Amino acid sequence: MNLALPDFGSILPLLILTGTALVVLIMDLFLDEKMKFINGLVVLLGFAIALVSMYWIQDYEVPAFGGFFIMDRLSIFFNMLFCLIGGMTVLLSYNYLKIEGIDRGEYYVLLLIATVGMMLLASAGNLVMVFLGLETMSIPVYVLAGFRKKRAEGAEAALKYFLIGAFAAGFLLYGMALVYAATGTLDIGKIASAVPTSKPLFLVGVGLIIIGLGFKVSAVPFHMWTPDVYQGAPTPITAYMSVGVKAAGFAILIRLFNVAFSGEMVTANTREVLWVLSVVTMTLGNIVALTQTNLKRMLAYSSIAHAGYLLAALVPGTRESFASILYYLVAYALMNLGAFGCIILTAWKGHEGDEIDDFRGMGWEKPVMGVVLSIFMFSLAGIPPTAGFLGKFFVFSSIIKSKFYWLAVLGILNSVVSVYYYLRVTVVLYMEPKETTVHPDDRSVFARGPFVAGALFACAALVLIIGIWPYYFYSAALRAMIYIIP
Repeated sequence: MNLALPDFGSILPLLILTGTALVVLIMDLFLDEKMKFINGLVVLLGFAIALVSMYWIQDYEVPAFGGFFIMDRLSIFFNMLFCLIGGMTVLLSYNYLKIEGIDRGEYYVLLLIATVGMMLLASAGNLVMVFLGLETMSIPVYVLAGFRKKRAEGAEAALKYFLIGAFAAGFLLYGMALVYAATGTLDIGKIASAVPTSKPLFLVGVGLIIIGLGFKVSAVPFHMWTPDVYQGAPTPITAYMSVGVKAAGFAILIRLFNVAFSGEMVTANTREVLWVLSVVTMTLGNIVALTQTNLKRMLAYSSIAHAGYLLAALVPGTRESFASILYYLVAYALMNLGAFGCIILTAWKGHEGDEIDDFRGMGWEKPVMGVVLSIFMFSLAGIPPTAGFLGKFFVFSSIIKSKFYWLAVLGILNSVVSVYYYLRVTVVLYMEPKETTVHPDDRSVFARGPFVAGALFACAALVLIIGIWPYYFYSAALRAMIYIIP
């Protein structure tokens, strides 16, 4: 394999993040406790440089490293999103790590390596690269889920996530093996043309791959790990998993279902599976979320429901439906990161602050927090003029244009059901009296966590901006799909 400058140029963002991880790993050895904040600043700088570098490589619209790696507009779109998610997670982590006493350099190193894995997954041109990217992303997240070693729930979350993740990886590998046995290739661009006339072996392989990736996006019935892991993991990592891992899973699902599994007969079979999977996922997620009293668990089941909406957009297989997924993922990342950031600001030493009752009367006591959290809840519920409303609008309109009317009806009904449990949080904020227990830290939002507050205001502003002026972001999503579906 002859390697040229564009080969290495195409992986420049990954090299920057990997180099940043090595710098932080070495630098942390020489920093005392009072200087640990420098690690976070270096990581933020690394994400910013990686983000800027993508403008330089956007013309490399060719496969690199023998077709194993593809840096096209689709992968650049997702890589920018991963950098945004990573940077926001660093801001959300700053105060939380100090409160929990886990402010160590390896936290940021694992976060960077997991983001590199997401980028590998979004840019995979070969099924081998899919597996490498998936494991590069997953293994650091397993560790981060149990980063609070002294808490039993953290260890439980990490163990559950690891065991079920390893089991799902087995399904994925076996599915890839069957696809290779049926087609004789692992190249994503060549699989569709190599599908044999007799397809049972190939279809079984595709089914097993859907199972493996269904675990990553929290699709039912592969969702069992989600509520326990979300509740037990450190809150910034819960936020990171809920949006980053899901976005990476849909990045490779889009590439597979538009390139590798795009044959007419294969599409007809997988479309039925995705139809049922999406309806079951959104329905179960919304129904169980109605009964939750813990905000992290409620957002976990909410995450399952949103996975159902995104799976529904996979069914039509049109350029508009896949562009709606990209737009939805950006909106979902902003509003979910913001919601978990509000949980972080209510926490104190020994108390997670994730019960819905912890927010009683906070809309009056801390009006800034109340307004920001309300914006995120409205957006998650799909209420205009937020980005969440337009995300659902684009998804359901693309489904209706493709004449999947019942799927759209069931999706809209599920979205209506979700309004109840999202607005319940707003009701608690403003319409239920505050408990007599005094919070040990009654400083303002800015004083308690300036970095977290900055991330929250940025997320809230973007949720409104993208909701009111969606054209630029939706056009970028359409352009990202041009090389997949002309």
